[in-house]
Amino acid sequence: MITLPSGATLPNNPRIGWHNIVPDCTLAATGETVGFPVENLANAATYLPWKGEDAAGETISVTPVSSTPINYLGIARHNLSGTQYTLQSSPDDSTWTTIATATPSDNSPIIHAFDEVDEPYYRLVLAAGPVTPSIAVLYLGELLTIERRIHVGHTPAQLGRVQEVSSGISESGQYLGRVLRSATFETTVELQNLTSTHFYDDIDPFLEVVAVTPFFWARRPDARPDEVIFGWVQGDPSVVNQRNNGMMQVSWKMQGIR
Repeated sequence: MITLPSGATLPNNPRIGWHNIVPDCTLAATGETVGFPVENLANAATYLPWKGEDAAGETISVTPVSSTPINYLGIARHNLSGTQYTLQSSPDDSTWTTIATATPSDNSPIIHAFDEVDEPYYRLVLAAGPVTPSIAVLYLGELLTIERRIHVGHTPAQLGRVQEVSSGISESGQYLGRVLRSATFETTVELQNLTSTHFYDDIDPFLEVVAVTPFFWARRPDARPDEVIFGWVQGDPSVVNQRNNGMMQVSWKMQGIR
């Protein structure tokens, strides 16, 4: 699910959440389960979650080492369905201002965008919920807005299902059932007619790190806010100098999870 701030410009242009200050921050939590420390949130690996101590509510503190503007929160591989989260900022670690709050209705990836802030202290407050909270991926950073929309000829990521199953067949040829071994989502992103300024200032920094950096992807935020995946690039992106006026074209194949 993606949430945009009121009055957001280009609300149906794709968003990419790749910039992330969390690995360079000091992290702390009011509680954690043994073996699942809060430091796991500095790693984008989805199999290494932080787990709280109980379902009564937890707070994760994120303290940047230097001043950096942020305008989005990204959460993936979580179990926050039915649990309210609130992101707050502070100039002094005492007076707190809420900059984003919501209660997810499922456990799919979250992009929560907000007006830009730049404070020395942040905290993610999780209210009491139905289960002990668990989060594997936590991003705070600057959200990339693509200057062109994606229209026809594109497979929405959440519809590009790739499922590996094992089928059971008896010796007499009877169907015994199937086991889903893995499930991911795949799509190809093709962006055309990008101005050279947008490409070199905004897109190219993203392309420089995608070999090792996973990211949040939302194709059409306002019309399809549920189309969010946490994914990674497969292979190398393809860049073409598309027009003699300097406009650029870029495409990449991606795989992700929900």
